[in-house]
Parts: sequence; C-alpha cells; structure tokens
Amino acid sequence: MSSKAIEYAHSQKDRFLEELFALLRVPSISTLPEHAGDVRHVAEMLVAELAPGQRPLYSAAIPTVYQTIAKDPRPVRVLNLPFGLRDGLSSAGNGSAEYQYHQTAHEKPLVGGYVSRLPRGEVARFRRFPVMSALMDLSEGRSLTPERRAEVLQLVENRAGRLRVGWVVMDARSVSAELEQFAVDAFDLTYVERDGPWKLYRSEPPLP
Repeated sequence: MSSKAIEYAHSQKDRFLEELFALLRVPSISTLPEHAGDVRHVAEMLVAELAPGQRPLYSAAIPTVYQTIAKDPRPVRVLNLPFGLRDGLSSAGNGSAEYQYHQTAHEKPLVGGYVSRLPRGEVARFRRFPVMSALMDLSEGRSLTPERRAEVLQLVENRAGRLRVGWVVMDARSVSAELEQFAVDAFDLTYVERDGPWKLYRSEPPLP
C-alpha cells in the first residue's frame, strides 16, 4: 500500500468507521424471513458504495520465482521487499498481503506479513531490531545515514544465523535502488532469476 493511500485511510478513518457501524446496525440476518427487506437494504447499500469505482482485476498466477524457493529443502525464511507489517487498520513499512498468497507456493516462514489484527506492541517490537527498522524505513522511502547503515550491516553479519533469511524477493516496481543494495549487502545476496517485476536473490545463512 502506498504512503498516500495510508494517509488517506487515516484521514478518513472516522467516516469509514461510521459507514461500517451503519452497515452493522442493520438487522440483516438472512435466515429470518422478517429481515428480507433489511437484507435487500444492505445489498443496496453495498452496491451504492462499490459500484462507482473501477475495480482492478489481478492475475491469480504466482510468480515462478516462488517455485524456485519451494524446491529448496533448507529451513530458511523468505524476506519480501518492500518490507512491512500490516493489519486491517494500520501499516508499518510497505508490505503487501500478496506475499502471503505467494507463500502458498513455497510454504516457508516469512519475515513480517499481514494479519487481521496486529498484537499490541508488535510494530514496536520489530522496530527494536535495527535491521527490521532499517528495512521498514527504506521500504517507506526514507534513507539511512552512512553511520546507521554501517551499524546495521555489522549487526546483521553477527546475527545472520538467527535471522535465517535464505531468500529475498524484490518487487522492482516499488523497491528503491538504496533498499535493493542494502539488502544485497546485509544478507550477502546472490542474484538468481527474475519473473516480470519479481527479482529473486539467494542467501546462505549459517544453519544449525
């Protein structure tokens, strides 16, 4: 999700919530005949809300780079870039729920992700890890100072075995050159292949 979209969602939060509550207040239990009119009313409300806007269609095909990951027997994690944490109401970084759909092809643990509700303090917990914080900032379009970059790279080198990042997938449409180079340096990445905008890199973290 772009930063502009996030800003708009926050600015319209009260309106969105009021529209949701108005919808939930309608007694639209479809199994009760006496609520048939209410069910119709809810349907009309949703049509009125959704009809004006054009709805983009997306392919359900999973990029082939994830099939390559699926063939890897190593117990490693997959890092998707841009990186972030998201739930239904908030976002940190610039992650996408699409990553979890792609996970159905490779079935490996992800770094970050999307959940219906982030546990309280989860974003702050991730921010306490310098590499996660740096990835979030870079994914949001911020830059790192040379001093911070050097410090984080040193920490990653010392904790590579703990992170267990074995694959990094980058969406070239939204990954900056700075973010890409930082990831290459941080995880000692080797380029493998590309499918459309999806660029695949491999890492060799120390494993137990």
